[in-house]
Amino acid sequence: DLQVSGRQLKTHDLMALASSGFGQTNLTQFDSRGTVELSGFIKGALNSRHGPEVDLAFVLTRGSLSHPSLRVDVKDMSFSGRLESGSKSSLVLENIVASQNDRTIKANLSIDDLGNPSINLRANGRVGLATLVAFMPGEHFSDAKGHVEMRNLELQIGRAHV
Repeated sequence: DLQVSGRQLKTHDLMALASSGFGQTNLTQFDSRGTVELSGFIKGALNSRHGPEVDLAFVLTRGSLSHPSLRVDVKDMSFSGRLESGSKSSLVLENIVASQNDRTIKANLSIDDLGNPSINLRANGRVGLATLVAFMPGEHFSDAKGHVEMRNLELQIGRAHV
């Protein structure tokens, strides 16, 4: 079992550490700034049949994320979040505030069952299409121009039903 606690952690250090867990995506290619406070625990064994129980709470302040070739430039980012896994897996980001091109974006995001996700997003603000495309998996979109204006957007993407 491991108890985790950190203050004034730097996002670029955490991105480098997390990058190894994202397969093809190299998070170190993003220029990230900001400070993270983190607390929680990792409990149990990690083997081919089971993963440990994870419960991490975190807060990001004074964050920014950019990638010149993907045209991602998000500034003044802050949010609080919680990552849980074990019998229940979820990621919750609350009170997300960021700016892009001097426009404020506010949102809340929750993803339940990370293995077969159900996504809930509430958002207000304007975001560049190039930024959205940069985070989409696959190669279906190669170039995007323009913006998406979100006013009281509520997006729910449910689990795939067989």
